[in-house]
This record gives sequence, C-alpha cells and structure tokens, in this order.
Amino acid sequence: MNVHFASCVDTTPASYFTPHQHQLSKDQQLQLDQAIQDLLTKQAIEPVPHHQSSPGFVSPMFTIPKKTGGCRPVFNLRTLNQYVDCPHFKMETIQQVSLMVQPGDYMTSIDLSDAFLHLPVHPEHRPYLRFHWKGSVYQFKTTPFGLSIVPYWFTKITKPILEWARQQGIRLSAYLDDWIILGKTKAEAMRHTQLILQCLTSLGWLINLKKSQTQPTQTLEHLGFELDTQTMTARLPGKKLRDLRKSIQQLIKQPSSTPRTIQSVIMRIQAATFAIFPARLYTQHLLQLKNHLMKSHPDWDRPHLLSKDSIQELQWWLKNLKQWNGRSLLPSTPEHTLYVDASNTGWGCAYLTQRAHGYWTAQEAQMSINWRELKAAFLALQAFPHLINTTDLSYPNIL
Repeated sequence: MNVHFASCVDTTPASYFTPHQHQLSKDQQLQLDQAIQDLLTKQAIEPVPHHQSSPGFVSPMFTIPKKTGGCRPVFNLRTLNQYVDCPHFKMETIQQVSLMVQPGDYMTSIDLSDAFLHLPVHPEHRPYLRFHWKGSVYQFKTTPFGLSIVPYWFTKITKPILEWARQQGIRLSAYLDDWIILGKTKAEAMRHTQLILQCLTSLGWLINLKKSQTQPTQTLEHLGFELDTQTMTARLPGKKLRDLRKSIQQLIKQPSSTPRTIQSVIMRIQAATFAIFPARLYTQHLLQLKNHLMKSHPDWDRPHLLSKDSIQELQWWLKNLKQWNGRSLLPSTPEHTLYVDASNTGWGCAYLTQRAHGYWTAQEAQMSINWRELKAAFLALQAFPHLINTTDLSYPNIL
C-alpha cells in the first residue's frame, strides 16, 4: 500500500523526532512489551537498524484500558494523519443492511482477524510509521489501525470480493472487518457462509472464529445493533442500552461537565439513531451548549454548568430510552401524502383536492429556507390535523 500525502503541506512529513511518551505503569509496560512481541511474531512490524534510523516519522505508542479488562496498544498517528491525503469514499452501512433483510431470513457473521495487518505497506513509506520503545526503533510493515487512509484502501481491496459474491446470488454486506450474510433458509445461509469463508481464506484472510457467528440465526448483532428477522426490528443490545443510560445518568449527576464529556454523550446518543428514532431531535440543546462553550472558551476539558434545557433533554432520555428502543426494518407505506412547499413570500400545501396557504411576516421572510420549509410543514399539519394521530399540536422549539 502507498501512502499519499496531501499537496496542501509544504513537504511530506520527513521530520524525525521523539514525541511525548505517555507515562506507563509497570503493568502497562509489560502489556506493551507483549503487544510489540505479538506484532513482531505476526511480521506486522520490524526493528529499524541504527544506521537506518533517520530520516523517519516517529509517533507515540501507549496503552489504554479495555472494557473487558486488560489494555489495548494504541499507535497515535494523529500528527501524521494531518499530512495524509485521504480520498472521499463510501462504506456500507447498517441502513444498507436493513434494505437487504427479508422477513424470516437467517443470518451469519464473519469477523476478519487482524484485518488491517493483512495490507502491506510499500517499503519506501514504512519510515513514516515508526515508534520508539525501550531504546529501539520499530516500523510497521503492514497498515496500522489509526492511519486515516487505511479504511479507504481496505474498502477498495474487499470490494471485488463483495461484487463476486453478489454475482453468485449471495446477499451480504461488509463494513471493514465485520461481514454479514443473509439467506432465505438456514441451509442457504450456511451454504453461502461456507462459500465466503472458502473465498476469504483462499485469498489469505484470517478469520476470527471466536467473534464470528457461522451458525445461521434469526437474531444477530451487527455494527452495534441487534437485528431480528422474526419481528423485523433493529434494537440496541441490552449492554449498549445500559451503558448509554449510565453515561446519561453520570452527566446529569455532575454539577458541571466538560465539552469533551458532553460530546461523548451526544455521540453515544446519535450513534443509536438507527434503532432509536428521535435520537437527533433530543440532542439539540446539548449540541448548542457544547458549540457555545467551545466558541466562548475553546478548552475541551474546562468544566461548565449544564443549561436547564440540556438537563431536560437528558431527563427525557432517561425516561424514554427503553420504550423508544426498536425500529422496524419493514419499509413503511404512507397512508396519506401531503405536498408542502415554501417560497420567499409564503407557503402552500395540498392534500387530495384540498388546498391551504399563507404568507410570511416580514420577520419570517428573513429566516433561512430550511426554517421556512420546516415551518411550512408544521403549518400544513395544522391545516389538516386529521392526518396525524392527535390534533393536539404544539409549536416545536426547533422552529
């Protein structure tokens, strides 16, 4: 793999320096020793002879705790990534998977072991992937996790496999190292899974069988969501639901919180959007608060009091999280179609043979087109209240 550097910088990152090294405990040092030995055994890294130790680009290597216990090695490539030119590309998402799922399907999953370490790095670019440890210099021979361009190359390399499989009539999707296969029957799902496993292993990919689900099932966790083809729903798994609830409770209990903590909770909520419909609607005040704090005091770790509206949003989540968890995978068919439009001067809507319209006030006419279109939709619902479940409409705070 070649690493393409952005043309917006003066030169490629050829500086050689010793970055700030995190202070590690004795246990962390032992764990990092073991991690480096594992990488050497897998031939993912190589020691750099002293006479070849310059020029190069050195990034810090340290460890972070795992949720399941122990520590995970981290190769911090944040500085190097500023120089890397990463093309825009699309990866397959849970939304695409939902369009493939059919009622009663059987599903399997395949997890690729050390997926990124399968991709070799061109020898000329290995010096940019160096780290120091106990007086020695090492460099990656394969792509490390954390290099911004790796998902692009990984997606590009696995795309032909997906295209071949789909030509064989196999329904599947892959998000980096997480693959899902769907079949109409248990036998079909098993047969197609074996074909994909044979294809991947013949190409040199290693399979993590412990994390894979090779026995067809109608309930499967994929990309953080629990898919159920009997009920045709997607839900947040129990553990993720509990973790989200816990993080919200902790934020409410704290008298003041940092923008970093607020952002972490916002990201957790928004990551659940696929299974929890109103996720984005009930984070607006939190987002406004975080953005305001960063503009007035651009310090991610400076504590601030939460606003009243933000606390109310968080309390809404605690109250409604469980009952909102779950989204239908079946395509919805609208019972009614209401046509709405907005212009610079007013709004209008049409339902069957009925019409309604109005004009903007001078103040409303100055609002953005997004605001006017959203307001037009709200006014249209007021004009035809029988189209919704209740006639008790309120003016949304977002308008």
